[in-house]
Amino acid sequence: SCTFFVKGEDHQPPTLICPNYFEAVTPDLSTPYTYVSWPAITLTDNSNFIMMSNQSLTFGNYSTGLYNLTYYAEDYSGNYATCSSQFAVVLPAAPLSPQGSTADSSVTGIAAGAAGGSALLLIIVIVVLVIVRRNQKRHMSQAAAGYAELMAMSD
Repeated sequence: SCTFFVKGEDHQPPTLICPNYFEAVTPDLSTPYTYVSWPAITLTDNSNFIMMSNQSLTFGNYSTGLYNLTYYAEDYSGNYATCSSQFAVVLPAAPLSPQGSTADSSVTGIAAGAAGGSALLLIIVIVVLVIVRRNQKRHMSQAAAGYAELMAMSD
């Protein structure tokens, strides 16, 4: 009888498939953070034995912003692979107005505010010019009256 052992070598790293990007929305506009967990990754290896799998961040509360998340997996032969994903914590969209979307209404509001501000500025300029002109007329009248009085005295 003959006995022999075959030792295989594994040089193929695990395969990871990560979500490219995902968003977590805060509970309301006044809360700038939310609890974030992420979708599971797809992880395979030719040996079917993954020794270690983890990610660079842990589930938890995150403030509004953009975050990078890196996954790491290693098989029993020491082959490893990584993949990266991003997620953003965002505030919820403002409620829609009856006229249309929040973007349209905010642009309309800004334009209306700018037009209203311009109109107000124009009114203020006109009022100032009217006041200045009246003061000039009053001073001219006073000067003319003073001149006429002076001329009458000299006669």
